[in-house]
Amino acid sequence: MCFWFPKTEARNGPHLAEGKPLWTPLQGARNERRACMARPKKAPEEKREDRLNPRLTTAERAEIEQHAAILGISPSDFMRRRSLSYRLPAALAVQRHVAAFAVALLRLGVNLNQIAHRMNAGRGAPPELAALIVRIDALLDQIYGPGDNGGRAQL
Repeated sequence: MCFWFPKTEARNGPHLAEGKPLWTPLQGARNERRACMARPKKAPEEKREDRLNPRLTTAERAEIEQHAAILGISPSDFMRRRSLSYRLPAALAVQRHVAAFAVALLRLGVNLNQIAHRMNAGRGAPPELAALIVRIDALLDQIYGPGDNGGRAQL
């Protein structure tokens, strides 16, 4: 967020001239906020200004809205992506599931790193190492499928 206000000698010491601001808005800007917080303008070919209003039955509209809600996008975005054969995002449930796996793997990786640090310091392997390797293999089997090592080395 950008806040513009004149910084004066009273606030910042004698090195600034009395009442002279450190920063002024761009020449021709309508107001200070717009000068420092404006979003970059899109090129004319990137703007979505044309509208198409297809006629749908109530059932068709409900189905489109249901599919869009599952994917976490707007119904118009869903229709545009489907009609132009653009890639649809993964369903929100799938995204959350993958994120949960990533967090679980991260936590296990942190534990494995601590164990490696301990072993490199000359101490022996802790008793929980075998259980940790089994948990990592189980998570990777859920991601890649049982029996497929997904390109990883056998532990």
